[in-house]
This record gives sequence, C-alpha cells and structure tokens, in this order.
Amino acid sequence: MADIDNFEYKLENIESKNTKSRKELDKKYREQESILNDMWKGLSNKDWDQSLKYFGTLVDNSGHILEIVKGQNEIVQDNISITRDVLKLLRNSRRNTELLRYSDWITDLIQEINNKLDNIEDDANTSIQLLRKILDEVSITLDEFELLMALKWKSNDEFHIKESQTEAEALETLKPESFSELQCFVEPLRKAINAVKFGEIISCLYIFLPIRAF
Repeated sequence: MADIDNFEYKLENIESKNTKSRKELDKKYREQESILNDMWKGLSNKDWDQSLKYFGTLVDNSGHILEIVKGQNEIVQDNISITRDVLKLLRNSRRNTELLRYSDWITDLIQEINNKLDNIEDDANTSIQLLRKILDEVSITLDEFELLMALKWKSNDEFHIKESQTEAEALETLKPESFSELQCFVEPLRKAINAVKFGEIISCLYIFLPIRAF
C-alpha cells in the first residue's frame, strides 16, 4: 500500500509540473508570434533600430522556450521512470500471487499428519515434541513449518493449481528467483512438496504453533 501511495504522490507531482510547463510554453509561443510580427513590421518600415530591438527580444524568448522544453523532457523521463517502477511492482505482485497457489501441497501434508495423529491424545507440549521429531525426518524446521502454515492461511480459494500439476512440475517452477518478496517461503514449500512426493509424513499441529504475522 505504501508503494502505491508513493506512486500516486509522484504521479500527482508530475501532473502538476506538466500543467505548469504547458501553460508557460503556450504563453511563450504567443509572445513569440507577437515579437515576430512586430519585427517584420519594423523590417517592412525599414526601422532597423526597432527591428534589432525585437530581434534581441526574440532571442531571449527563444531561450526561455528552450528551457521550458528541457523541463518537459525531464517530466517525460520522470514519467518513464515511474512507469517502470509500477511495472516492476505489478510483475513482483503477480509472481508472489503465483506462489500462493502452491498451498494445496501444504493441505496434502496437513492431511497426512492428521491421519497419523488421529489416535494421539496428549497435551500441547508433548504434541509439539512429536511434531519436531516428525519434521526432523523430512528436514523441515519448526520455523519453516510456521512459514508453511502462514502461507496456507495467506492464500484463498482462487489459488489452486495442484490438481493440474505434478510434483515434478511444481518443483521445477518453484524457484527463489521467481518470487521476489516471498523467497523465504520457497525452500520450506519445496521440502513440503518433496515430503508429499515421497510419501513421508509430517505434522500439522498448527493450532499449537505461534504463526508470525507478515
């Protein structure tokens, strides 16, 4: 949201500069036409002193027009820059959204663990110790498991691709360089997919885990 507000502020600033520059340029163009008309009148009347005076004024006015045009070029460059920044933000947002669509693989892991722990009734501390032991079997830390749960909750019903995607395809497309702001989720998610791929079991006792807000 902060990025969008910043872009909006920059855009409003560019619009304000462009409006001011356009008005100044229109004014100078009108002055240019008037100066030229007066200069040609002086030349027609062979009033050389007056014509020379208008010529000097014409040179000065042309210099002002050139400065305004240079300023407009800077405005164009600023506009190009903000456009590139917006495109980068949109590209990163699309990639991060794509990562959320892998949450179905986390659901599979959760289901496997639920099946294993159906008959276990114990207090939270014992369950967490069991969770840690099972996670160790597939090289997933508690911190990584928290990230997986956070990713699962961050996604929603519109992000689902597992049914049309094999484990190999998921691992092939799931690369850190493809996801700019959510790279911390990539490695835990790859481990989760591998755990499902090889039929290994990890736990989903997420009700006992403090999930980090992000």
